[in-house]
Amino acid sequence: MEGCRVEAVVTLDSRGQMVLPKEVRETAGFGNAQKLAVVSWLQDGKVCCVSLQRADDLAEAVRRRYGPLLSVSRPR
Repeated sequence: MEGCRVEAVVTLDSRGQMVLPKEVRETAGFGNAQKLAVVSWLQDGKVCCVSLQRADDLAEAVRRRYGPLLSVSRPR
């Protein structure tokens, strides 16, 4: 079934770190030492959702979206 679902429950340690379960890492295709961007959504001033995305994928999406704007020469 597709859609949003609870994949795992994790615990933050005293340093604020958590372990992303192996099954979740494998399903998401996250590799060892891979950089992940933590993306959050706010609703009524509070974080309502947190998502992980490959940092390289996020950077590429930003380049595609804003690259044309950045390459336009500025008027003098």
